Order: sequence, then C-alpha cells, then structure tokens
Amino acid sequence: MKAKKYLPRNDTQFVLWCDSFRRQFPVYAAALGFSESDISAVTETCTNMSAAITDALSARRTYEEKTTVKNRKLAEGSILVREIARRAKVSPAYTEGIGKMLGIVGEGSSFDPNTAVPYITLVRSATGYDFKYSLMDYFWGVAVFRRNPGEEMFAQVGIDLKSPYSIDTPTVSGVEYRFQYVRGDELIGQMSDIIMVRL
Repeated sequence: MKAKKYLPRNDTQFVLWCDSFRRQFPVYAAALGFSESDISAVTETCTNMSAAITDALSARRTYEEKTTVKNRKLAEGSILVREIARRAKVSPAYTEGIGKMLGIVGEGSSFDPNTAVPYITLVRSATGYDFKYSLMDYFWGVAVFRRNPGEEMFAQVGIDLKSPYSIDTPTVSGVEYRFQYVRGDELIGQMSDIIMVRL
C-alpha cells in the first residue's frame, strides 16, 4: 500500500505545517526516543524552511506589484507618446529627418510578432476586474491563462478578442493571470508578466 503524503505542496500550507511540527515535536520527542539535539535540529530546520518560503512569497508579491505598476506606466505613457508623435507628424515643420532623430519613424522590419509581449493593465471595475491590452493593429486577440492559489501550472481558460478582458471578483485572493497574443488559430509571441488579483 502506497504511503500517503503528509507534507503540503502549497507554500502557505507548508509554512503552517512547519510551524505546527516545530511546536509539537518537543512535546513528544522524549517519549519517542529523540534527544535534545534532535529537537534543536528540527526547530532550526523548520524555522529556516518557513523563513525561506516567507521571503520568497514576499519577494514574489513585490515583483508582481512592481510589474503591475510598470505595465500601467507603459500603457499610460504610450498613449501620451503616440499622441505627441502624431501631432509632430502633422506639423508643417515636420520632416522625415526630424522623425528619425526623434525615433518616431517606424521601420517595416522592426516589428517581430514572434517576440511581441502583451502589456497588461489591471483595473478594478464595478463587478470585478478588467485586464486592458493592445492588439497592436496586428493580432486577433489574446489567450488567457489562469493559475489559482496552490496550483503549479497555468491553464488556458479562454481567448479574448477585444480589450478589456473582464472577470468577476474572484472568491479567493491571489489568482494569477498571464496572456499571450493570438493570430488565427496560433499562439504568437511571448507570455505576458504574471498579473495577480489580490482582494
């Protein structure tokens, strides 16, 4: 008969398990034949594992928060920059030379769909959340991938053809989303950064 696994796979649950084991082990250690050095080893090991997981989760939250800010700034900034470029190009004084110096003349071969990454802006809506993105006048839509807390892999949950992609407020905090461009029946380009929905 195969032994049942007792160590949690979810990081948060593993921290709780470690803390409980660290506290309970000394109570039963002597009766089970363990020494003080065994108790010290268990205490140190569980403390170190809990601290490592907590540090990693904190770093992950910081990364996701900064990524969300970055995506919002890029999306908002791009709107302003494109408007300034448009106004510059209709000026009577505009020349292609000026455009090249400003870096606002597009090169036909500079856009590579295979390396394109969706920039996602997460906005709270009346009923949930909106994920805003641009199809860059080329892609047909985005594939939507989701990972619930405790899951290891992202799973595709749909394809969205027009921004924004809207969801109702999740029942749990920490649901993660990623997006990838779609053209025809094919996924194109690179996965977006991870966007976490925190309640």
